Amino acid sequence: MSAFFDWDTEPVIKAILAELKKQGRSINPDDHPMGQDSWDDVTQIDLPDYSGLEYYTDKWDVNIWDNEGVFTVTAYPIYGEMSDCSTWLTCLTQPVEEWQE
Repeated sequence: MSAFFDWDTEPVIKAILAELKKQGRSINPDDHPMGQDSWDDVTQIDLPDYSGLEYYTDKWDVNIWDNEGVFTVTAYPIYGEMSDCSTWLTCLTQPVEEWQE
């Protein structure tokens, strides 16, 4: 559960990561230069059971970033045409060293 959303976030996180994979976007820190953000097109997921829940959206603005050895994938909800940067889902947080083992 998220402090921002009153619904189970795990299926949304899994759907976002699956969609990134389907789009061919890597979530491996070795594929992203340290300190560089990666923002691409809107990531759209399909979870019909969530449709209509408060603050749920099927469109997410996803940021992939290696911040000095901590790799993150963070998704920000998009309502209408605007990304809401005051709420987010952390889809993945991984120290880079763990990937290199």
